[in-house]
Amino acid sequence: LVAASTAYVDRFDMVPGLDYANRALNACTAAKDRAPGACPSPDQVRMELYQANLAASVKSGYNPRTERLKFMKAGESALLQIHLDPRDTERGSGAGSGSAGSAGSATAP
Repeated sequence: LVAASTAYVDRFDMVPGLDYANRALNACTAAKDRAPGACPSPDQVRMELYQANLAASVKSGYNPRTERLKFMKAGESALLQIHLDPRDTERGSGAGSGSAGSAGSATAP
């Protein structure tokens, strides 16, 4: 189902691509309910991120063929992004420091 979604998205058919992404996520959840090891957590998380990005892109209303950058930015806005500045590690300020882009910043406990 994820492969079908990807094939549609590669052809810029976003609505059917989103439909197949939703089906894949539902199938993963259903499989996990029947057998706990059926859909490993990393696969489920990857599908959730893919689906959230695609759903936000489709919801934006931008045409991926003519407004590709806006369409992609709309999808990225659905996900928390943390941008690390490589200069921080060079200065020895340690891991975990960074600068966040327009999506905001987050700190770990």
